[in-house]
Amino acid sequence: FTVHAFDIDQEAVTLCEERFNEDDNVFICKAGFTTFDYPRASLILADASLFFCPTQEFKPFIEKVSDSLQPGGVFYGSFLGQTDTMAKPEYRDQVYWGEPLVKTQSEIREAFSDFEILKLSEIIEQGVTPAGRQHHWHIHVLVVRKLDD
Repeated sequence: FTVHAFDIDQEAVTLCEERFNEDDNVFICKAGFTTFDYPRASLILADASLFFCPTQEFKPFIEKVSDSLQPGGVFYGSFLGQTDTMAKPEYRDQVYWGEPLVKTQSEIREAFSDFEILKLSEIIEQGVTPAGRQHHWHIHVLVVRKLDD
């Protein structure tokens, strides 16, 4: 596979560059959801990253995904649900990125209405984060296929 990845945080980019420095098929750069130059792709993965997508960049991001995906290409994404710990206002004060992107299943369906929805499921569970904090997870998992042009 050829992998193109981006992050807005230079520390994360540097970490990935060091980790994959000997892999000629991994390309990493500092960019955001709407500033990344999306290559033609058969698969785009956004697992847990869309939590940090600024709300005003969500629609342009989907347009970039659609333009980048080949017909029949697949997009996988996970979205914060309304009851996730990270969606609560008191949690937002603890993080640097501001307001997380929170979506309902109906908003996700509407946003990806030009795609064939292969899977849209909901995960709700209690647990402990790697840092040892209690967390209520509410995640929507989406798999869609781009329709033929």
